[in-house]
Order: sequence, then C-alpha cells, then structure tokens
Amino acid sequence: MRPLPDLKTLQIVAAVAETGSMHEAAQRFQITQSAVSQAVRPAEEAAGTRLLDRSRRPLVPTRAGRILASRIFDLNHNYEALLGSLRAAATLPERIDLRLGLVDSYAGTVGAYLVKEPMTGTTALSLFVWSGLAASHAEALLLCADLSETIA
Repeated sequence: MRPLPDLKTLQIVAAVAETGSMHEAAQRFQITQSAVSQAVRPAEEAAGTRLLDRSRRPLVPTRAGRILASRIFDLNHNYEALLGSLRAAATLPERIDLRLGLVDSYAGTVGAYLVKEPMTGTTALSLFVWSGLAASHAEALLLCADLSETIA
C-alpha cells in the first residue's frame, strides 16, 4: 500500500495544477520551488499516476490533476469540519452519570424510549433507572445526596 500524502502536499500540488506554475505555488505557500517540486512526487506516487504534464509550459494538469484541483476545496472544508468536531468533542464530558426514578406506569410506557435515546450517542453513559412509587424515589434521592456529600 502506498503511503498517503498529507493535506499540505495535496494543497501544494493542487495550487500548481490551478496556476500552471511551481513558482506561483511556491509563493502562495511561502516555500521554495524545490519544496513544491518535492511535494509533487509523493502525491503522484500515492495517486499512482502523473498529476502534471511537465512537457508543456505552463504546466498543465492531467485529468487526475484536474480532479485533485477541483476537489481540494471540499477536502479542505471536510478537514476543517473534522477539526471543529474534534475541538467540540474535547469540551464535552467523556462520561455522564444519569439517575432516573420513574413511577411504574410511566416506566412501562415511556421508560424504554428514555433509556434507548441517550444510549445511541458517543458519550459514555452510566445509567441507573429505578421504577416504583414516588415515595421510594424520594428516599433514594435523599440517600444518593447523603452519599455524595460523604464521598466529597
């Protein structure tokens, strides 16, 4: 399996395909022409085909090079969306402890839906569900509050 080029390499090659010039691509990324030329080779090796026709001036992208140039915007957008999702995930708790006390009639009709929905997420969920009379839930709640104070 061929190693995949990184995103920056693909952006550089796409810039060459768009501009037809390694010099302009180098200026765009503030790197040397040699660095641009060195970025083209691994991208072509990964693609398994030439991305640029070097026999013509200005450089002309091959069909594969045109595909790269046309799809790099979507790739950049997806990459930025991925990073945004990762940053958002970093702000969320890894685990949530949830305790539910349901009266028997409610637990029998709606309880399964209440339990199923949170279990489909990506956050680890510790779920405790009690069913019974309201008075027993009040006692359990007071007991949990006392235990929390004792532990803290």
